[in-house]
Amino acid sequence: MKPKKSQEDKWVQLRELGEIGERFIEKYLSKKGCKIMPLNLYTMADKSHQVMDWAELKKYPKIPDFIVKENDQVFLFDVKTKRKYDYSAYNFLVNVRDYQHYLKFLKICPVKIYFVFVNPKNTVLSLFIHDVKEKDYPVSVEWDKNKVYDVSEYKEQLE
Repeated sequence: MKPKKSQEDKWVQLRELGEIGERFIEKYLSKKGCKIMPLNLYTMADKSHQVMDWAELKKYPKIPDFIVKENDQVFLFDVKTKRKYDYSAYNFLVNVRDYQHYLKFLKICPVKIYFVFVNPKNTVLSLFIHDVKEKDYPVSVEWDKNKVYDVSEYKEQLE
């Protein structure tokens, strides 16, 4: 069985959108004087332009995209890039499976999630940050059958 995003021809477009947000955050943190290193630990799906088998993809853990050193603090982060810009909870949903993997990294260092909102011309409209924490977040099931946490009440606007 293929992931619903692949079945509906959304996989490649979503990956390209994600890369826009990742590049923005790299520049944003660099301007703040942070040292950034992409981890480049991808699952097959992250770099594939083909439809992937979901049973195969589920074998791979979600690893944050980058490691950062800001002053004396080191943290990992992931980026969620969105086109729809509003404050609805829908825009601050994180896959439960991914979040559970992020929690494991807290034993080593903090993990953050940046939410980047861009317009159709890929201009950044707004930026938010969420610190990954062990908490009972509201859970729902999305159109693609993924369970997601709503972290909308646990974010901070940066820009």
